[in-house]
Amino acid sequence: MNLYGSILRRQRQSRGLLLKTLAHELGVDQSYLSAVERGRKGPPVGPAFIESIRKILDLSAEEYGELSAAAETTRRLGKFGRMARAPLTAELAVDFAKRMNSLRPAQLRAIRAILEME
Repeated sequence: MNLYGSILRRQRQSRGLLLKTLAHELGVDQSYLSAVERGRKGPPVGPAFIESIRKILDLSAEEYGELSAAAETTRRLGKFGRMARAPLTAELAVDFAKRMNSLRPAQLRAIRAILEME
Protein backbone atom coordinates (compact mmCIF):
# COMPACT_ATOMS: atom_id res chain seq x y z
CA MET A 1 0.00 0.00 0.00
CA ASN A 2 1.22 3.52 -0.67
CA LEU A 3 0.49 6.76 1.12
CA TYR A 4 -2.22 7.84 -1.33
CA GLY A 5 -3.93 4.45 -1.33
CA SER A 6 -3.98 4.17 2.45
CA ILE A 7 -5.45 7.66 2.86
CA LEU A 8 -8.06 7.08 0.16
CA ARG A 9 -9.07 3.80 1.78
CA ARG A 10 -9.28 5.35 5.24
CA GLN A 11 -11.39 8.25 3.97
CA ARG A 12 -13.71 5.92 2.05
CA GLN A 13 -14.12 3.50 4.95
CA SER A 14 -14.70 6.28 7.47
CA ARG A 15 -17.81 7.15 5.50
CA GLY A 16 -18.98 3.54 5.32
CA LEU A 17 -18.72 3.49 1.53
CA LEU A 18 -17.98 0.21 -0.19
CA LEU A 19 -15.19 0.05 -2.75
CA LYS A 20 -17.61 -0.99 -5.49
CA THR A 21 -19.91 1.94 -4.66
CA LEU A 22 -17.12 4.51 -4.87
CA ALA A 23 -15.81 2.92 -8.07
CA HIS A 24 -19.28 3.10 -9.63
CA GLU A 25 -19.70 6.75 -8.61
CA LEU A 26 -16.28 7.60 -10.03
CA GLY A 27 -17.02 5.71 -13.25
CA VAL A 28 -14.04 3.37 -12.89
CA ASP A 29 -13.75 -0.38 -12.59
CA GLN A 30 -13.76 -1.77 -9.05
CA SER A 31 -10.55 -3.70 -9.74
CA TYR A 32 -8.81 -0.48 -10.78
CA LEU A 33 -9.86 1.38 -7.63
CA SER A 34 -8.80 -1.61 -5.53
CA ALA A 35 -5.38 -1.56 -7.22
CA VAL A 36 -5.07 2.17 -6.48
CA GLU A 37 -5.95 1.64 -2.81
CA ARG A 38 -3.53 -1.28 -2.48
CA GLY A 39 -0.72 0.67 -4.15
CA ARG A 40 -0.56 -1.55 -7.22
CA LYS A 41 -1.38 1.51 -9.31
CA GLY A 42 -0.43 5.09 -8.63
CA PRO A 43 -2.89 7.93 -8.32
CA PRO A 44 -4.39 9.19 -11.58
CA VAL A 45 -2.65 12.21 -13.08
CA GLY A 46 -4.53 15.48 -12.92
CA PRO A 47 -6.84 17.00 -10.34
CA ALA A 48 -10.16 15.83 -11.83
CA PHE A 49 -10.12 12.38 -10.21
CA ILE A 50 -9.29 13.68 -6.74
CA GLU A 51 -11.84 16.46 -7.16
CA SER A 52 -14.47 13.81 -7.93
CA ILE A 53 -13.46 11.90 -4.80
CA ARG A 54 -13.75 15.13 -2.81
CA LYS A 55 -17.31 15.65 -3.99
CA ILE A 56 -18.44 12.04 -3.56
CA LEU A 57 -16.91 11.62 -0.09
CA ASP A 58 -17.73 15.22 0.90
CA LEU A 59 -14.16 15.72 2.09
CA SER A 60 -13.32 18.65 4.32
CA ALA A 61 -10.68 21.09 3.09
CA GLU A 62 -8.16 19.42 5.41
CA GLU A 63 -9.00 15.91 4.16
CA TYR A 64 -8.87 17.08 0.55
CA GLY A 65 -5.47 18.67 1.17
CA GLU A 66 -4.21 15.48 2.80
CA LEU A 67 -5.36 13.36 -0.16
CA SER A 68 -3.97 15.79 -2.74
CA ALA A 69 -0.60 15.97 -0.98
CA ALA A 70 -0.48 12.18 -0.71
CA ALA A 71 -1.19 11.88 -4.45
CA GLU A 72 1.67 14.26 -5.24
CA THR A 73 4.04 12.47 -2.86
CA THR A 74 3.13 9.09 -4.32
CA ARG A 75 3.63 10.38 -7.86
CA ARG A 76 7.05 11.82 -6.98
CA LEU A 77 8.14 8.54 -5.47
CA GLY A 78 7.04 6.66 -8.58
CA LYS A 79 7.55 2.92 -8.44
CA PHE A 80 9.38 3.23 -5.12
CA GLY A 81 6.28 4.78 -3.57
CA ARG A 82 4.14 1.92 -4.79
CA MET A 83 6.65 -0.53 -3.28
CA ALA A 84 6.40 1.05 0.18
CA ARG A 85 4.44 -1.25 2.46
CA ALA A 86 3.45 1.42 4.97
CA PRO A 87 2.65 5.13 4.75
CA LEU A 88 5.53 5.93 7.10
CA THR A 89 7.96 4.31 4.67
CA ALA A 90 6.82 6.61 1.87
CA GLU A 91 6.87 9.66 4.14
CA LEU A 92 10.43 8.92 5.25
CA ALA A 93 11.55 8.41 1.66
CA VAL A 94 10.12 11.79 0.64
CA ASP A 95 11.65 13.51 3.65
CA PHE A 96 15.03 11.96 2.91
CA ALA A 97 14.82 12.92 -0.78
CA LYS A 98 14.11 16.55 0.14
CA ARG A 99 17.03 16.74 2.57
CA MET A 100 19.66 14.40 1.13
CA ASN A 101 21.73 17.11 -0.55
CA SER A 102 21.99 19.10 2.67
CA LEU A 103 22.98 16.20 4.96
CA ARG A 104 26.48 16.31 6.39
CA PRO A 105 28.79 13.29 6.05
CA ALA A 106 28.34 12.37 9.73
CA GLN A 107 24.56 12.32 9.27
CA LEU A 108 24.87 10.13 6.18
CA ARG A 109 27.13 7.72 8.06
CA ALA A 110 24.57 7.57 10.90
CA ILE A 111 21.79 6.79 8.42
CA ARG A 112 23.94 4.10 6.82
CA ALA A 113 24.62 2.55 10.25
CA ILE A 114 20.90 2.44 10.99
CA LEU A 115 20.17 0.80 7.63
CA GLU A 116 22.82 -1.84 8.31
CA MET A 117 21.35 -2.78 11.70
CA GLU A 118 19.73 -6.17 11.93
